Amino acid sequence: MNNDKKETTIYSTKEYDKFKLYEWNREINKGILKRINKSVMKCGWRQEPIVVDANYGIIDGQHRYTYAKQHNLPVYYFIADGATQGDCQRMNSVRLGWKATDFIKFYATLGNKDFINLSELLEMFSGFNLGTIAYAIRGASPNGGLSKKIVDGTFECNDEDYLKAVEALSYLKSLEYYIQKIKGRKTQFCQAIIFCYWLDGIDRDRLARRIAETYNSINPPTDMERALEELEYIYNYKIGKFNRVFIATEWRKGR
Repeated sequence: MNNDKKETTIYSTKEYDKFKLYEWNREINKGILKRINKSVMKCGWRQEPIVVDANYGIIDGQHRYTYAKQHNLPVYYFIADGATQGDCQRMNSVRLGWKATDFIKFYATLGNKDFINLSELLEMFSGFNLGTIAYAIRGASPNGGLSKKIVDGTFECNDEDYLKAVEALSYLKSLEYYIQKIKGRKTQFCQAIIFCYWLDGIDRDRLARRIAETYNSINPPTDMERALEELEYIYNYKIGKFNRVFIATEWRKGR
C-alpha cells in the first residue's frame, strides 16, 4: 500500500501567454535549448514541470517553457505558493549552474547598488572580462574569493569605487588595440596596467606611449608578476636612474 502524500498538482496547457518571464530570470541560452532538443529527439517530450508563482511568473524552467512554446508542446507546470525571487536563484544555481553574469544580473535587478554599479561597468567596458573589471574596482584577484562574493551577493562596488574604476578602465580602453596584439595572458597584463595606473611615481602618458611603441616586442606574460616585470622594463628603458619606477617590487610589497 502506498502511503505517500500528493503534495501538489501538475497542470498542462498550451496557453503560453498566461506565463510571464521576470526580468531577473536567466537570459535564454541557445545551448540549453539545443540540449533540450537533443533530449526530446531521443526520449520525447517529458512531463517535467516548470515552477510558477501565483501570478504564473516563472520561478524555474524558463528554458523548458521557451522550448515548449517554440515547438507547440504542452507546458507542464505546478504552482508554488509564496515562491520568491530567491527561490529562482537557488533553483537555477542547483539545476544548471548560474554563471557569474547571471548572479550579477539577479542582484542588480533586486536593486543592489553594488551590483548595479558592477553591471554598468561590465556593459561600459565589455571588451574586458569580469576579473579585469573587478581588479579595477577593488584590486580583487579572480582567484581571491571573487566568485564567492558574486554568488552570495557580498561583492562591493560603491559609488566611489565605481568612479575610480571608470577612470582606470577608460585608460585601459585607450590601450585596447595594443593589448589585443600582445600574446600571453591578457587578463594579467590588463591588471598589471591598472596596477601601474594607480602607482605613485608613474607617468601615465609615458607608460601608454611605451606600450604603443613596443607592443610587438613585449614578451608574452604568463602571470601577473611577469606582466609587471615586462611593463617595468619597457617603462624604464632609457630613463634616468632617479626617475625609474620599480613596479614589480612595489607589487610584491603589497602581497
